[in-house]
Amino acid sequence: MPLLRLLHQISNMYQNVKQTQMELREQQPEVKREISTQNNKNGSSSGEMISVFGTAPLLFTGKEIQ
Repeated sequence: MPLLRLLHQISNMYQNVKQTQMELREQQPEVKREISTQNNKNGSSSGEMISVFGTAPLLFTGKEIQ
């Protein structure tokens, strides 16, 4: 029985990882559009784009970039 529970947990973990990957892929085009819109408004240079991409992990945590 403990082995069966362990297999079940591993299976659930795998499904959760796949689901999270799908959700992030769905959000990725939206993030790219937001970044390009911000760059067009500000007329940013490549240096500014690097700083925007450096904060990309914050976009996936639900925190807003100021």
